[in-house]
Amino acid sequence: FAQLRNKDASNLSPFLTGNNQVKILHITLGTEGAQAFEELLTKQTYDACVISVPDDYHFEYSKICIEQNVPPLVVKPLTPTLKEAQELIELQEKH
Repeated sequence: FAQLRNKDASNLSPFLTGNNQVKILHITLGTEGAQAFEELLTKQTYDACVISVPDDYHFEYSKICIEQNVPPLVVKPLTPTLKEAQELIELQEKH
């Protein structure tokens, strides 16, 4: 967090998940957070969204990003199942 304090964080919008570190980042950087992931994506335009949550949520959050035309950058694995990964790829091709 110390490194982030010295950077221009005007384009960071943390999603408040109840994690104290995320709340601290929100307060320290003065960025605008949200109570729901969908709400966060509608507050401003984003170049991309880093999806770094437990694997079982990769599909859910990636799908929301794609539907909002925000490219998801997902830590591996992309999804827990091949079927979900294929669905995300097909959805991305439509957007």
